[in-house]
Amino acid sequence: MRVLTVVLTLVPALALAGMNRTYLVPAYKPCPNGQTSCPPQGTASSFTFDQVLLKSRPAPYIKPNQVSVIVEVKGVRDASGALVTTDPSDPADDFVLRTGAGRVVLLSGINLQLEPGSPLVPITEVRLDIKNGKGSAALRTPEDTPTNGLINQSIGVPELYDNQGNAFAVTGARTKP
Repeated sequence: MRVLTVVLTLVPALALAGMNRTYLVPAYKPCPNGQTSCPPQGTASSFTFDQVLLKSRPAPYIKPNQVSVIVEVKGVRDASGALVTTDPSDPADDFVLRTGAGRVVLLSGINLQLEPGSPLVPITEVRLDIKNGKGSAALRTPEDTPTNGLINQSIGVPELYDNQGNAFAVTGARTKP
């Protein structure tokens, strides 16, 4: 029975093991007044992290009700250095992954383009609770996702926000501290 339990817990992990990985970097405040050059303004969030990882499917096609993006955080600390724990029953203290608005093109029948800002092409949010500095959450494709004739173009990049609405982690690259 114990072997069966181990195998059953490993199956979902194995199914997602081949996912693409993108490591996020801390989000920094922009230069003031639209300047293009300035001394570093510090991070946009008072929280820090050891690692923020986005995982995405490597397959070229999507299907209904399929995990498409996973966000994982490790070592999230508040300004005092304490590991962060959020309340699972309180969405107000969640960290939030936001994917930029996109453009949807339906290729079957008519060529319909829905532009960003349309109510049918919203910015997608994935809420993330954290326990002892760690957490993960997944974004699934909707049940009614067409199995053919759909192209969903990403225009923005995913960004993770802290529970105070500040940019926390963004795509990019960095060297060791």
